[in-house]
Amino acid sequence: MTTREKKRNPSKLQEAITLSPSDLQLLSITQTMKLLNLGRTKVYDLINREALPTAKIGGSTRIPLAELKTWIEQRKTTKRE
Repeated sequence: MTTREKKRNPSKLQEAITLSPSDLQLLSITQTMKLLNLGRTKVYDLINREALPTAKIGGSTRIPLAELKTWIEQRKTTKRE
């Protein structure tokens, strides 16, 4: 799509980039701290040592909620009988 087409029909551009909130929900470090009931240092430790998934946007670090859920599921332990 050319720039001229974008100016003439902005709805086509909008349709091309529309995402639902569930497609791309990003959590801040503070939101992640509250969700996991952990402190700031521990969250950053998990990012650096345990490969907690992150997305960098400018200078901000965000945690994709869907990837966080998957990351947690992979680390669940089974109860021994």
